Amino acid sequence: EAQVPVSPRALGMGGAYVGAARGYEALFLNPANLALPDNPRWSIAFPQVTAGGTILGPSFQDLPDLYAALDDGSPVDEFLAKIPESGTEAHFDVRAPLATLQIGRMALGVNYGSIGQHSIGKDIIELFVEGYEEGRSDYTVGNTVGSRLTYWDVALGYGQKVGPLSLGVTGHYL
Repeated sequence: EAQVPVSPRALGMGGAYVGAARGYEALFLNPANLALPDNPRWSIAFPQVTAGGTILGPSFQDLPDLYAALDDGSPVDEFLAKIPESGTEAHFDVRAPLATLQIGRMALGVNYGSIGQHSIGKDIIELFVEGYEEGRSDYTVGNTVGSRLTYWDVALGYGQKVGPLSLGVTGHYL
């Protein structure tokens, strides 16, 4: 998952870019394309950033309503109703290919990335938003967990034509 920094062109094709990647983009997506006849003689890319994420539960647009309710003492039931029983979840993915150079059938690139996921159990959110409920002793952390991976990726790829086939390999130093 962490080895494919997407380009704006690849995002525009909805992930169907593996067969169309040419030049420097082929390094991370499909190094066999480096040996195709329509591959450019050379190509270069400079820093780009792509970011994506998903949220399960209340959205960021719901937070101002929550803060307003907490400020004036209004009930927060409407906000809490948007939280699934399993709790909230957030996933993110940030990729930043810093530089990629392709000359002929060879390519070299440096990429920075960060991927992660975090979740908070519903009881923890209720405790934070409503405070401790006198006499309640069954609070659980539920699905409260988080992980993040941040990495540098230096990649070197090569493509070669073998008869009617185009083969490629990319080595990564993470």
